[in-house]
Order: sequence, then structure tokens, then C-alpha cells
Amino acid sequence: MMKRTTMIILLASLSLTAAQAQQKSTDNTFAGKASSIWKKTKKTTKKVTKSIKHEFGIDDTKNAQLRAQYMPIYTEDRYRGDDAIALKEVCLQKFRKVYPNAVVKSVALPMKTWGSISLTEGDKVVGYQQYLTCYILAQDGTDGYINAEYRFDRQRLVGEAFEKMNGRYPKQTRIDVLPEDIYEKIKH
Repeated sequence: MMKRTTMIILLASLSLTAAQAQQKSTDNTFAGKASSIWKKTKKTTKKVTKSIKHEFGIDDTKNAQLRAQYMPIYTEDRYRGDDAIALKEVCLQKFRKVYPNAVVKSVALPMKTWGSISLTEGDKVVGYQQYLTCYILAQDGTDGYINAEYRFDRQRLVGEAFEKMNGRYPKQTRIDVLPEDIYEKIKH
């Protein structure tokens, strides 16, 4: 009886060892290696996709559709030019003419520098146009918020100084009226 029990235990341990060895050897097969590479690639692809979405500001949260429908809410200044205060003041004056009772929460110039476009005639550059955006967020009573976008445009011919473009310094380019519940969902 003792021999029989010992023999059963010995056979069981040998079969477990053989099963483990077989499992390790299947990982070294072509299918096992391909499966391993596929899993690593999938994991890396997910990380890269997440990084790219973050870098380009692609929002895949549950409020992404609302954020696509409404402008972003900018509250941080990134522009540090000597004319920053004057530009913000001009925006505020235009905004207050249209919305005198709104309480301004922030005025922001979110671009680091003026954007630039080359003006061409055929394939020859004849001048430059620059633009800068200004955003105003204001509370509209207790009902919601107003998010306004203004754009400053100026241009120059090659070798000359920049001049303000009439009617576009600044020009109101967009207004979003945000009910309180929408504002809470899209603010960052």
C-alpha cells in the first residue's frame, strides 16, 4: 500500500513537471512568440495613442462632444508681449459695449506669440499677416456664462512696419452662451 501511494505521488509530480515543461516549450514556438509580440504591440499602441491624444488636445472623455460643440474656456495668459495689457483692454471695451451687465471672470491671450501667414502673389512673398486671439469669460447673472473670442489682425508688406487691419483689430469672431450645467461640464 505504501509503495502504491508513493508511486502515485511520484507519477503525479512527474506529470506536473512535464506539463510545466510543455507549457514553457509552447511559449518558444512560433505561435507563442507571435502572441507575445502581439500583446506587447497592443500595449505599446495604447500608450502611444493616449500620448498623441493628449499632445493634440483630443478629448475622449464623456464630455468630448460638448467640448467639440463649444469653444475651449481659456483663463491663462501665455502671451507676454509689451502690448498685452493694451490688447486685453481693447477686447474688454468691445465686449462691454455689447454685454454691459456681464461680470467678467477672465481675459486671456492664450497664444505665446502672434501667428503668421505669408502673403503671396503667385509664388512670390509680398508681405505678412499676423493674428492673435483674445478670450473673455463672463458670468451672465446667475443663468450662465458668455465665452467670447476676439481676433487681432495686422499686416505688412515686405520691408515695412505692421499696420492694424481696419475692422479686424479686434474683430469678434465667436460667442458661446453657456448655460450653467454646460459650463460645469466643459470647464477644465
